[in-house]
Amino acid sequence: MIIISYEVEKKYLLNQSTFNNLLKSKKHSKVGIIQWYVSDSEDTRYRLTIKKLPTGFYQEWTYTSKSSGLEEREEIERSVSPQEIAEKWNLLKSFKMVAKIRYILQKNPEIVIDEFLKPFEHQLAVKDLEYLMEVEEKGEVKKKDFNEYLKDNDYPVENFIEVNDNFEKYKNKNLATKFEVKDKSVFDIIEFVKNRLKGDITLVITQGVSLSSDRSKFHNTYQELKELFIKEEYEKIKVFDIPVGISAEIETYNLIKNMGYNIKNIVLFTLPDFLGKLNSKNEDIKKIDKSHSYYDENNSWDGAMLKCIFENKYNLNVEIAPLINVLSRDLFDLSWSKLDEVLSKNSKDQFIIDVTGGKKNVGLVIAIYSLFKNIPFYYKYENGDLEEFPAFGLDWDYDYFDNIYSIVKTLNLNENDKILDIKDFLNLPEEIANVFSLTESYQLKPFYPLARILSDYEEKRELPFGIGKNLLDVFEVDDSNKEKTRELKEYIENMIITKWSKQWIGDLIPETVEHSQRHSKRLMDFTANLIKILSEEKFLPEDISDGYYGDTGIEYKYVFYFILILALNVHDLGHTYSKFKLNDGNFIYLDKYPSLVRDLHNELSVQFIDEYKNEDSIFNIFEPIGENDVDLKKLFGNKKEEILEAVKLISKYHRGYLPIDKDRGSKSKEYVQIFGIDTTPLKELLESDRSPIKDEELKKLVIHAARWLKFIDGTDVQADRIVTNSYHSARLKRTKFEILSLIDKYELNFPNSVNLKTLKELVKKVSVGPLDTANANEQRKLFADIKDKSQALETQIYEYIKKQISNGNYSINNPEMELLDTIAFKSLQFEHFEKHRNIAAIYPLWLEWNNDEDTQEIYLHLNLIKNVVNNDDTEFKDKVIEEIKKDIEKELEGANLRIMGKSLKLSFDKKAVRSYD
Repeated sequence: MIIISYEVEKKYLLNQSTFNNLLKSKKHSKVGIIQWYVSDSEDTRYRLTIKKLPTGFYQEWTYTSKSSGLEEREEIERSVSPQEIAEKWNLLKSFKMVAKIRYILQKNPEIVIDEFLKPFEHQLAVKDLEYLMEVEEKGEVKKKDFNEYLKDNDYPVENFIEVNDNFEKYKNKNLATKFEVKDKSVFDIIEFVKNRLKGDITLVITQGVSLSSDRSKFHNTYQELKELFIKEEYEKIKVFDIPVGISAEIETYNLIKNMGYNIKNIVLFTLPDFLGKLNSKNEDIKKIDKSHSYYDENNSWDGAMLKCIFENKYNLNVEIAPLINVLSRDLFDLSWSKLDEVLSKNSKDQFIIDVTGGKKNVGLVIAIYSLFKNIPFYYKYENGDLEEFPAFGLDWDYDYFDNIYSIVKTLNLNENDKILDIKDFLNLPEEIANVFSLTESYQLKPFYPLARILSDYEEKRELPFGIGKNLLDVFEVDDSNKEKTRELKEYIENMIITKWSKQWIGDLIPETVEHSQRHSKRLMDFTANLIKILSEEKFLPEDISDGYYGDTGIEYKYVFYFILILALNVHDLGHTYSKFKLNDGNFIYLDKYPSLVRDLHNELSVQFIDEYKNEDSIFNIFEPIGENDVDLKKLFGNKKEEILEAVKLISKYHRGYLPIDKDRGSKSKEYVQIFGIDTTPLKELLESDRSPIKDEELKKLVIHAARWLKFIDGTDVQADRIVTNSYHSARLKRTKFEILSLIDKYELNFPNSVNLKTLKELVKKVSVGPLDTANANEQRKLFADIKDKSQALETQIYEYIKKQISNGNYSINNPEMELLDTIAFKSLQFEHFEKHRNIAAIYPLWLEWNNDEDTQEIYLHLNLIKNVVNNDDTEFKDKVIEEIKKDIEKELEGANLRIMGKSLKLSFDKKAVRSYD
């Protein structure tokens, strides 16, 4: 609870023209807000705030209670758990409600415009209210000079209607009314607001002939419209009372618009017969000539009339997309090429497809495109019901394409007409030959667009696990930065596909390769979800500058995302780089010492990044392969080196033993002392004369990115590292076999050296099948004993290396030590495997906070989902999961993250909510 003074503010009513002009002239952000008022007597409410982010929708529920006072009031505000909302869900519809889009024009002083929504014709207490601007008394603004301030900042005050006498009338709680629309729920209200936040929508429509059908009950109305169209009387069409059901296209447009979508553009797929075809069966085609405004040889009669109606009656931009040939085998290329073009100009959530009208094969082909491009499409039934087919991640059968790929690539297909020579056809396997069909001119063509499909296949085959696209979408912005930000995204996508993911090829350390092939993508997916839960404002550094980084033309916000995402992808690449440079410039080679690679991998990552400085370097992991590809020099100019230094620091400090704020006792680590690793806290380093980064704002970004990476890296505990029970069993068997074989080899070659009999007997006892509670507990004790023995071996190995280096001998090639280290490293994997097979998924649920000034902590709720395919005893799994939770909490403690000025903590029990009431 906090005590606040009453806000001094002014409210102004705006008309639509003034509202539109303000949004065009003022830079702004927007959020959707739905408020439910619990009672008329108390000023208490539940609020859902929705913001469209490039990574998806941020949604936060809050509860606010305000008490009245003469000059001050108490205000309690807190976030609300999903569980609490679920319990209140059925009550929400009984509360008075108001829904709006809030446009934030300024933050200090706060100037906002609320656009009040009427979902499904829901009415407010003030029925004609549309736009209300509020100006708070902050900063320069004083009560006496609101209007003067607005005039000085180019606000058209002369067009504002100031609210004076009826101030209370326009408070949100007095505007709210009960939502009593039949067959519509709270879900529908939320979706309505989300749809409105998506911005300008492009609707793709397949044209039919219901408009001109003589069987339509609106045929007489159509005849009147037709006469106006022929005479080009567009002003009359603009005011003509057009019944919604006059055509399938118009009815579907209205149904979709009424779901909250702000449809601005229409792409109309038109079908033959086209205007200018004098032999057409449609007599109306002959009624207009080339001088008519809507004459277009690529349009049909119905298409021309629909274009006219949509443009004049509904004020939409309409583009015609003619389907010259409606044979199904031609439709794929004709329609998909156009859809690709439209999609390139719109984000997926601003792109809607309606397949109601037209020929069924046209709708089917376009529906297939929607499914594979993860775009929703709609179909309207004759009874007027509209059905949405939601976007879903369907994909091609790549196993099938694996079989046919090489053969299809060798076909001599003409690029223009894709005709197959008969001699090639006769040599094809049946499963490929069946895809080809004869045209009217007896030529062989593929029924499906093979070149396009195989191109998609090649892209997926390049990186089957994906590239973390959801997070990369942070660069998909539509503002003055968009060209630069899309270059940042293009660079990262290219480097993931062509370099960073490829670095894991091979099996230098098989256990590490398995760990990291999908590691970076998992971290990117988690980060994208985290941003949706926290909001960008809470994820970014609190005091991030809104300026540009040097003369790069890139805002600091996007620099932050860039260096963080680069570090997410390269921080572990040291696992694949086995040459370590000592502080005196000499090298030692670690390819036979997996334990050293594990312990030094962050330092190795830093040295790997620095490889580009060597004239004879094989690697330059930040240099694109293609000559014309976007590179760091093009993006950052003379700031390139500083960006690389930023990524190196973030990558280095992701390890738990390295402090960001204060020393964590890391010097006690054996390898820290042996290799002279610099453990200066990151903040201290960046504040010192030794800082490799000079830009003060970039220093803040590096520290914040390092905090997030340290925590996010610790959350990667999912079971897809282990995959399945059968895989886990095979992995255990193979590891057990390898350790025992290596011990036998060691005893054979070094019979009078280190005694490994105890370790050998312990490994023999490892069970590789499902375990009950008793056996599982025994197995855990067994793993602990194996761990103790293995770490003792590693200590001996480090003593040997320490002795070699201190004596100036940089050759550590010692078959005995190398073999011992491999045995020790592999033996430690049992516990590692066991831990990661217990969690199916981990993701952020919600952020728990309140406005009590005495509260110093804020809680991020994580959901850990148990791996149900793990057949081990539940009690045993629970113990392992508790240890995983402690590990993640430890990483967060080291990250020392603060949000809203409070220390970030974790909660794993999604039902546990601290009480603030």
